[in-house]
Amino acid sequence: MFKIELPKCYAIYDKSSGTILGVSSGETEDTRIEISRELFREISNNHSLLQGYIVTLDVISSLPIVIEKNIDPSPFTISDEVYLVPNLIDAVNCVIEQDNVNKCWNIFLKNVESIVSTITPTENCYFSISRPNDIHYLIRNFTIPTTEIINGTSIPYLTADESDSVSIYTRRIFGKYGHRLISN
Repeated sequence: MFKIELPKCYAIYDKSSGTILGVSSGETEDTRIEISRELFREISNNHSLLQGYIVTLDVISSLPIVIEKNIDPSPFTISDEVYLVPNLIDAVNCVIEQDNVNKCWNIFLKNVESIVSTITPTENCYFSISRPNDIHYLIRNFTIPTTEIINGTSIPYLTADESDSVSIYTRRIFGKYGHRLISN
């Protein structure tokens, strides 16, 4: 009995950028990495798939590997995920009141009608309360469904630190936010 050995499949790539330039089933002088037959077939049949993959270094082995690019239609910005709520309430959509008189957080929307169509009702809003400008010193965090914020909601303080000077961080769902302090 004899064994048929199939040729290996390679992705040819630019070493400096990781961009895959093409595929080959034979030995070449180019910078290449071995790929699966399935991936080779996919790319051979549709060259536009080349842009969907990239060569990068594996974190554990430090060897080059082919991975699928994460193509997100909207650009990611960290300020949308970890947004420091400013101390102003003019021209904002969501107001977060630090009510030191009633010892609670009042969270509500201004101009509800203009933004309600952009809100996912099943989504949650996450708020983190920290020392001023120090996201690493967490005083408290809480989660509120967007539907409760649309109607306006109050969250009682749990600690005395909440009535001090604080910073509020959240993920942007309502566009612009504002922090207002109500004190004696």
